[in-house]
Amino acid sequence: MARHIHGLATTAAKLGFDVRIVAPGAFPAEAEPGYEVRTDAFGGLWHHVGWADIVHVHGSRNPIAGVAAAMARLRGKRLVYTPHCYYDDDAGLKQAAKWLWDRTVERRLLARSHAVVLLAQFWIDELRSRALAASSPVILPNCVLDTAVLSRVAPPRRLEGDPSLLYVGRLDRVKRLDDAILALSREGLTQAVLHIVGRGPDRDRLRKLATQAGVAERVRFHGFVPDVEVAAMAAGANCFVLPSAAEGGPTVLIEMLLMGCNVVASDIPANRAILAAAGWTEGLYPLGDVEALAATVKDIAGRRMPSDVTERAREAFTWERRTSLILELYGTHLRRGQSGSVPAVAGRPDAPLHERVWFLGCPVDLLDSAELLRRAETAGRGQGPRMRIEGLNVAKLVDARGNPDLSQALRDAELVHVDGKGIALGLAALGIKGERYAGIDLMLDACAQASKLGLSIYLLGARPEVVNAAAQRLHQRWPSLLIAGSRDGYFEQHEEAAVVDAINASGAAFLFIGISSPRKEIFLRENWEDLTVPVAMGVGGAFDVVSGRLPRAPRAVQKIGMEWLFRLCLEPRRLAMRYLRTNVIYASLLARAWFEKRIAATKARLL
Repeated sequence: MARHIHGLATTAAKLGFDVRIVAPGAFPAEAEPGYEVRTDAFGGLWHHVGWADIVHVHGSRNPIAGVAAAMARLRGKRLVYTPHCYYDDDAGLKQAAKWLWDRTVERRLLARSHAVVLLAQFWIDELRSRALAASSPVILPNCVLDTAVLSRVAPPRRLEGDPSLLYVGRLDRVKRLDDAILALSREGLTQAVLHIVGRGPDRDRLRKLATQAGVAERVRFHGFVPDVEVAAMAAGANCFVLPSAAEGGPTVLIEMLLMGCNVVASDIPANRAILAAAGWTEGLYPLGDVEALAATVKDIAGRRMPSDVTERAREAFTWERRTSLILELYGTHLRRGQSGSVPAVAGRPDAPLHERVWFLGCPVDLLDSAELLRRAETAGRGQGPRMRIEGLNVAKLVDARGNPDLSQALRDAELVHVDGKGIALGLAALGIKGERYAGIDLMLDACAQASKLGLSIYLLGARPEVVNAAAQRLHQRWPSLLIAGSRDGYFEQHEEAAVVDAINASGAAFLFIGISSPRKEIFLRENWEDLTVPVAMGVGGAFDVVSGRLPRAPRAVQKIGMEWLFRLCLEPRRLAMRYLRTNVIYASLLARAWFEKRIAATKARLL
């Protein structure tokens, strides 16, 4: 957790925030991190909370975190909470105390924080399994500072053993080092040596176990080892093992991937989330299966970590590449004169050329219509990276705040454009210029471009008669437009693979998805890796208009931003309560953001 906080604080400071870490026995700051460290935890906590605009508390079942959160609520501060991990390996009174905490303090923290930072998507289900829920979840993976990892690179220190196995971390029962020790007696590992770096209460028990298993001479306890020496050991080891029963988002796993060390880990959600993102799932084995652990180590230890695995880990789990999410959490409280931008990696050739901003918890890419269409055309011709294009309107923004799957789908999309007039007006109220480009207009413009370039399209969504009529009308409007295929949007989840196969087989350059939210966004996110189409756009109810089933608002009504009212008049029963709910919530969110910005600006002038 200390590395997570240090990396987050260092990056936030570089982005232009004033950062103060308050913790008893706080870890010493690494080289010039740019933030303050205070160790007067309980005694000075009221003062420190009063100093801050945002109070970010870390660690589940942490009394200091609970007290700081209560003080933040009392003083009207914005509260962010990161639980990190729940360990349940205790018994008796200690476990009973954890149970009581979860049903009182923890439940309130998760429900009343302005944002709850979860380290991976699986945390949603993890909380549900504990009868807990986060009211405002934000997925922000555990990350490390890439520059810090690179600074620790050292010449390999060849470790004894054939193969040599390395573990780095605390020695607790929940880490299940028993499995790694017992694996040493299995076929193929009789010459292996396990090097254990770290301290903890389980050390004596593990020594006894190694003796009983007859492998004591092949288990080395190194105790505390400085980071540079750990890096040298990782460079010289054949394999890193992490047999844990529970993890939140293990930092050491990320660091080993970045250092190019082969990894074998138990197949628990936290480990899988990291290794799947890096493309190294062959290193996973069933939790508690010693035979499978031994077999996986034997298979992995002789390999060389592919460089693309390291690069994917770097892209997914380094703070330098996650600055936009930090701005989402803290973005209204920059120091005066700061822009809120920091280069991900100097000289990255693939760095995005557009400006992505975070608006009320959702990403928006500030592109004008010409640039957005140009990028879609470039991708469609196969001359640029594949892209998912999503439109943001008021209803989707509000729904994303309570739907983690929809929220993550928007974050993952390569481009998110301003689809609704309400979003454009809200951005303007906060001093941000964002041009509206309605999804149906983007679709029609893309079809016009496709017809000129000889690119094909695929229509997915609506009822069969509607999507067929839409395809017919598009062909009538642009006779040269190639329509590679179409199908309705009424299919079950078990049919998705067949739908994906049909889209891929069509060879379409553009996929237009006319399915309601959040289903279309989630479908696209879950199937993106299997799809081969260069460009996919969510276009909502555009097929109803294109087919002629519903009229579109007159141009004059569109210009004044009242297209929603025109649709309400057409379908009052379906839309009335939805518009009432989402517009009221959106107005309150926007008002709050506007006042926060004004207060922050006033404070900045007084500094």
